[in-house]
Amino acid sequence: MTYWRWVRAFFRLNVVENEKFIESLPPREALIFKATGDFYTFALFGSLFCLALTFILPNHNVILVLLVLWLVSTFAAVYYSTKYQIQQLPQPAPPSPTPLRRQLEGRLKVAIMDNNYVLPTEAQWDLIFSTAGAIWSVKETPPELVTQPRPQDGDPTQAEWDRKTAEWAKADGYIFEAIVQSMTGYISKLKPAEPAPFSKAMEPTPSMIFDMLEPFRAPHLKELGLCTWITNQYNRNVYAISKPGQPPIQPQDYTGPPDKMAEIYLKGTPLKTLLDVLVPFAPFTENDRCAHHWCIGRNQQGKSTFLRHLIRDDLARAAKGECSIVIIDSKSMVNHMRELSIFGPGQSLDGRLIVIDSDVRFPLNPFYIDLKQKVLSKTLITYMLGNLDPAAGQERALPFFVEATLHSRDKSLAQLLRYVQMDAETIPGEIGNFPPDVATWFRTTRKGLHAGTKSGLDERLASFINEQQHTPFYKNLNAGRWGDRDGQFDLFNELHKGGRVLLIDTDNEKNGDEGTNLMGRLFIAMLREVMQRRTKLDNKTPIYVYIDEAADYLRYDKSFIQILTKAGEARIGMTVAYQYKGQDGVDPGVEKALNNASIHSECIAVGDVEVTINQRTTLTIPVQRFEFKEQNKMEYDDYKRMRARLGIQYPYQAPPPNRDIDDEPLTEQNP
Repeated sequence: MTYWRWVRAFFRLNVVENEKFIESLPPREALIFKATGDFYTFALFGSLFCLALTFILPNHNVILVLLVLWLVSTFAAVYYSTKYQIQQLPQPAPPSPTPLRRQLEGRLKVAIMDNNYVLPTEAQWDLIFSTAGAIWSVKETPPELVTQPRPQDGDPTQAEWDRKTAEWAKADGYIFEAIVQSMTGYISKLKPAEPAPFSKAMEPTPSMIFDMLEPFRAPHLKELGLCTWITNQYNRNVYAISKPGQPPIQPQDYTGPPDKMAEIYLKGTPLKTLLDVLVPFAPFTENDRCAHHWCIGRNQQGKSTFLRHLIRDDLARAAKGECSIVIIDSKSMVNHMRELSIFGPGQSLDGRLIVIDSDVRFPLNPFYIDLKQKVLSKTLITYMLGNLDPAAGQERALPFFVEATLHSRDKSLAQLLRYVQMDAETIPGEIGNFPPDVATWFRTTRKGLHAGTKSGLDERLASFINEQQHTPFYKNLNAGRWGDRDGQFDLFNELHKGGRVLLIDTDNEKNGDEGTNLMGRLFIAMLREVMQRRTKLDNKTPIYVYIDEAADYLRYDKSFIQILTKAGEARIGMTVAYQYKGQDGVDPGVEKALNNASIHSECIAVGDVEVTINQRTTLTIPVQRFEFKEQNKMEYDDYKRMRARLGIQYPYQAPPPNRDIDDEPLTEQNP
């Protein structure tokens, strides 16, 4: 209670208004307020008396001393009298906090089970008990009749005294019951604590405010003057928002911002703190996610934090088999996620994780894909190499060089480079193994290949192999196998049914820009193949793909537009994130396609993300700090066993020694 409110109320001329003000105060503050009024009154009379003495006594110093003595004695009398009254307030002794909490929790759990309410979270329980304690700790003033001695026999007020005294003895129970009913009104409006990517303060509704306040308006509480400070504060809040001469604006009539309702109607009451608890908040639907998400955020603006919240929620869903997740990242996210305890033995995602990073070799040589799936292998390789640098004619020549390498004994990029560098008058020694159309191309069309195209492919591949041959990705790319012992690494089988997590660390630090680019594009091409196989299927579990620092993979890449266009039909939701619109290398056509994504988000500042959904709904999402590296990790030995198990499932095999086949000049005898 502020000093200004006391002064304003004390100097009101309307005595009834003043009495109402005193009644609205908690008991202790009411006594102090009355004592303050008494002191001011006696001080005023004393001052007037001394003023009158100035006309009688010539020595004003004596009058000043008398005034000071009067004020000091008055203050002392009022102070000690009020202190004694406060000490003598007949107040039922409240139980200790532990029994109160235990009793309240027991009653509320019964109400939850009887009515199928949602069980509060730990944070909500803490707020419930602290709110209940704040209400319980207020010392209520008993009715004036109860504070007086029992009337003698024959006094007509004796029966009323007996009744009110008996009622007052039940005050503890009445207050406790009101608290239980009020907290039940709060619990009944809670939503299930399902995992969600974000959280926000609970938004009140008129019915919630009514259900939380109504128990304190019970007639037996009003008669005894119990908890009136809560209802009086609510009434003051209502009148504060209402216009003079018009009906009061109750919560059901409120038309302002929903997030301000609690502040307006519950201000000054302990009940407001109940609505400060953070509750799950999922702003995007599955359909929104599968229509893609374009995320922009410069360095240190919270982009990765925003993505980590989404991924954390998706991990919980993947554990239930509701989705699969693919994360392609060139920085540190995979490194921090791969040891999370949820992937450990007996945990929710045990055995459902594949990690591809720089620490453990993984066979990723697409030239070893079974020739029965040569369309797949050609697609993967041509897409992977398709944007080393733009060059006219490259997209027409590259598939022939790739297919020739697929039918060679040395299935590697080095062999591909040899074919590209081969003189136009020379034919490969293994040309007899080539399909007829490829053999014909080498004998005829290749001779007329534009020199710029050929030298461009030559320079780009030679530079890549020279710079990357010692990097982890190049060694994986140059392995003697594709996938497991049967030559299978089928992302469709891994991801389609749901409940799987694929972490791909393209590791820019160790693989360099070109290695990062090719590794990311290889997996984007594999996802395109998954997309094509899922399109016509029913009951598709969503696959959520996160491509952070996507500019590393989308340089001069118009074919990604087709992937975005068709992925939604396959229930593959792409989250494409990079630093800013128009970033160097990102094809304008790709940005145009991303502009049609259902979700646009921009990390405008640390802790705030501005989101637009379907180009209509715009909201700012508060994002709290969250780091995977700070979450619970599995034991180191468990992590080693997990990686060893993956190594057995997908064993690395060194490439076979090169067996050069003599190439022959192109002559009339050897057409």
